[in-house]
Amino acid sequence: MRIRAVTVDLKRAYARVVHRWCPQAQVLADPLHLIQDANRRLDEIRRLEQAEARTTNARWPLVKGHEYLTPRQQAQLGEIPHRWPALGQRFHLNEDWRALFRAQTPAEARQAWERGILDAEACDHAEGAVWARTIRRWRREILGHWTQPQRWTNSLIEGYHTKIKQLKRLSYGFRHRDHYRRKMFLGFLPLTAIPQLLT
Repeated sequence: MRIRAVTVDLKRAYARVVHRWCPQAQVLADPLHLIQDANRRLDEIRRLEQAEARTTNARWPLVKGHEYLTPRQQAQLGEIPHRWPALGQRFHLNEDWRALFRAQTPAEARQAWERGILDAEACDHAEGAVWARTIRRWRREILGHWTQPQRWTNSLIEGYHTKIKQLKRLSYGFRHRDHYRRKMFLGFLPLTAIPQLLT
């Protein structure tokens, strides 16, 4: 089967490997890793602001989807731009990129990308310019999602990896490889299928 596209995180080494072994495939920047990287940078600024002010600021209102925020978290989010302006600007940049991946057409995506670049370059702190340079280097791979019939992401595979790591920690002491492999398979079975296996 011909490989049409490959999603990678923001590391050029991965893109070079894809170009070498799958020259016909289009390299796409993975939305999951892009948002993760944006959240990591946001959290670094949050910790710096927290250390300088010698007080705590809430993390979850910054990285959690608006639709999942509690009333208390919404109030905390509303205070952030006034108490920590740099953190508020960085949060605004993250929201730009979430809006980008909600775009329905290539034209909407290009407009959202350009708006995100302008907002990043207008930031009062150096992190905005660093983020703008990163995103500019990956423009083709980011906007390439809107040239494909569907939006590709590694989020499902990343979820599998996380679950396998959790099962691995719970399986400490297993000495036989087959027992370990069977536990991994059981971990991915639907709960409704387990009683049928036990009967």
